[in-house]
Amino acid sequence: MASPGAVALPAAGGTGPTADRLAAPARSVRPKFRWWWPDGLVDPDETAREIDQIADAGFGGVEIAAVHHGIEDEALLDTARHGWGGGPCRDGVEAALRRAARRGLTVDITLGPSRPVAVPPTGCRPSSAWGRCCGAVRTPSRPRWPHRS
Repeated sequence: MASPGAVALPAAGGTGPTADRLAAPARSVRPKFRWWWPDGLVDPDETAREIDQIADAGFGGVEIAAVHHGIEDEALLDTARHGWGGGPCRDGVEAALRRAARRGLTVDITLGPSRPVAVPPTGCRPSSAWGRCCGAVRTPSRPRWPHRS
């Protein structure tokens, strides 16, 4: 006797729509990962090459997160020249978007140059722990959906 909620699994080597979808899922449901960038200190050609590697490895996409808090030496990252949202950053993002479109990947971008979101960027200070939240939602005091009494 089968236990309640038991599901019959296809035999080993089974075929059919479910097995096919699991063997080769659509890009939209494949794993994605967060891609940390040192703000705009990226090379557009290297960015495109890495998008190709990501697609070849079977991923569905990336989320670009520009981070710089761990880099305090301006000789390594000059945020005035390579900061988030500047020309080099936009060039890298555009290269990623163009190549991702050709390869069928999605590219998401965080809302700002830091995690947590801090606008303007605050650097590595205790104040950077404060996030920004926009919008509000009012909820009714009583539920308005069908419910049992």
